[in-house]
Amino acid sequence: MAGKSLAELGVAEPTPPQHVSVKEVVFPFTKFPGVDVILGPEMRSTGEVMGIDQNFPLAYAKAQSRAGTVLPTKGTVFISVRDQDKEAVVPAARQLADAGFQIPRHQRHVRRAIKDDVPATRIAKLAEGRPNIKDQIKNERFNSSSTRRQRKARHG
Repeated sequence: MAGKSLAELGVAEPTPPQHVSVKEVVFPFTKFPGVDVILGPEMRSTGEVMGIDQNFPLAYAKAQSRAGTVLPTKGTVFISVRDQDKEAVVPAARQLADAGFQIPRHQRHVRRAIKDDVPATRIAKLAEGRPNIKDQIKNERFNSSSTRRQRKARHG
């Protein structure tokens, strides 16, 4: 930007920032009611916003707020990760549970959750009968209120 390289300006090592920045796209769902909320490869954003704070959670929340997204403060969170990532997701699941969110899991994962001291409720896999995870997603059990508003705007 200054027309010179960092070395030419005497910068040997970049100074680490004292903050976290989160850049977020703004999609047209709230600006244009009725637009299809299913994202595809041709979807274009209508802008970008940035959240800046001392840590990632606050910077993320600010970016979401500025993008017009209402982050849920209660409800049910469905977490689905591949086997290799199950250990890594436990701290996040614990934080969500501690914040009051319900976390449904398959029977095998409920036993694991008890071992990890993360509250969890059982949910059926597709082959285990109904209601199962597909039914609950279809019935918007895991959708935030902003997603329901978007769908209502689209369908009237």
